[in-house]
Amino acid sequence: MRTVAAYLRERFRLALFGPVCLLLTAAALWSTGGVTTTPLPMTFLLGAILLLQFRLWDDLEDRSRDRRTHPTRVLVNAPDEPFRRLLIMLTVAALVVSARQPDAFAATLVLNVAFWCAYRVVRPHLSENSWRFGLLLCKYPAFVGVMALSLGDVDPARLGMAATATYLCASGYELLHDSPARVGGTS
Repeated sequence: MRTVAAYLRERFRLALFGPVCLLLTAAALWSTGGVTTTPLPMTFLLGAILLLQFRLWDDLEDRSRDRRTHPTRVLVNAPDEPFRRLLIMLTVAALVVSARQPDAFAATLVLNVAFWCAYRVVRPHLSENSWRFGLLLCKYPAFVGVMALSLGDVDPARLGMAATATYLCASGYELLHDSPARVGGTS
């Protein structure tokens, strides 16, 4: 349990992910035109679960690379099993929280299957930069979509704008945080 807590302190800092979750929740709420059938705290909780779930999934998928590039990270020096169990629990939690709205539940399932396929089928054919600064960032607008669907009726035009803005913000953050040139070239 201490290893998981150390991982959370290292890789899921509330000072960063708290505001991100608030912004995702605001984007989801805006996508509905402010009309909701689900309390906002449930949508915020769904966003927090998705953020943690996908952060952990990304870190588990990158363990071999991180052993070379970040050998002091908690996850690369810890046993797999507690983190794999946590990932399963987070996936189930996201499905349970989204189950209040059938469309949100279906979107959560689709999101998980899509990213499983992306990791297993698509990623091996992409450069590291195309993966990290392109496809991987698609999870954030998808989170907005799932969260908006969890609130009730969605305005498709608003959701499209919110998803686009979310993707652009995530891309901007990643480019400032980890430029492609430092990660692996410009390909």
